[in-house]
Amino acid sequence: MCSGFPGSSPCLRSSYFGKQLIRSSSSSAAKYRAVRRARSQNEFFVKLSIVVEELDESLFWLEMLIFTEIVSETRLSDLMNEGYQLLKILSKARSSANSGS
Repeated sequence: MCSGFPGSSPCLRSSYFGKQLIRSSSSSAAKYRAVRRARSQNEFFVKLSIVVEELDESLFWLEMLIFTEIVSETRLSDLMNEGYQLLKILSKARSSANSGS
């Protein structure tokens, strides 16, 4: 992934993007777990909103990896498609929860 000198700009970008992706994706998973333990409809909506935001951020970092040509679009396409599907499902659940409160 990083060619050239260890301190070169592409290495720093890939390291930074990778760390941000790990942070946002693991946060999405942990916060989704909290959604399942919500004590009220309002709490469910708020926690699910955070999950949607973190998942969207994860997709942003995947897009940045592609945009900066650190990883090819072909290599990430299945993961991105799955992420967008999850985003649609969770956004719909959030909308349903909001209309039900």
